[in-house]
Amino acid sequence: MPQIHQREAFITKGTREGIFSFQASSEKVDSYGDIVVQKGIDLNRFKANPIILYQHDAREPIGKAVDIRLGEKGLVADIELAPRGVSEKIDTIRGLIEAGILKAVSIGFTAQDYEAIRDKENNLTGFKFLKSLLHEISVVSIPANDEALSIARSHNLPKHQMHELFTDCTKLDKQVQNRNRVRALKLKQGIS
Repeated sequence: MPQIHQREAFITKGTREGIFSFQASSEKVDSYGDIVVQKGIDLNRFKANPIILYQHDAREPIGKAVDIRLGEKGLVADIELAPRGVSEKIDTIRGLIEAGILKAVSIGFTAQDYEAIRDKENNLTGFKFLKSLLHEISVVSIPANDEALSIARSHNLPKHQMHELFTDCTKLDKQVQNRNRVRALKLKQGIS
């Protein structure tokens, strides 16, 4: 089964009620040392089902992309969250986005062609994804940041919502780091 990769970016502005524009991806080296070549992203599958998830969880759809395009700096999308009242959790996520607390997004994609990025000593530092297939875009949080938790607390969120919104994210970060280590070992051993 193809590996689905994730890449973080940031929401840049709210346009109208429930719609947010963001830079979904760029060719900047990410925190894992990877680069996604923007012109190599295949959008066809995503456009057929432009789903926006929460924390890359397929059980947590929160909206849809109403526009996605390749801009000057990379992949740009406008997302529309589900209408107010559809779910308490989506209403909470919307409030956190509007307050500027949740402002990161991440693309979920399958690498179709890639090459290793190496430093001067020939150590593997990451991957350059030359061609990729976009599956989904997710609104994500940074749970290890105590400041983010305290800001959310200042908005008087119920304790169960705080737990739902921030608890599982640390596990996701560790899973991504472990997956990248496995990918690096396989590449080093010549296994794709």
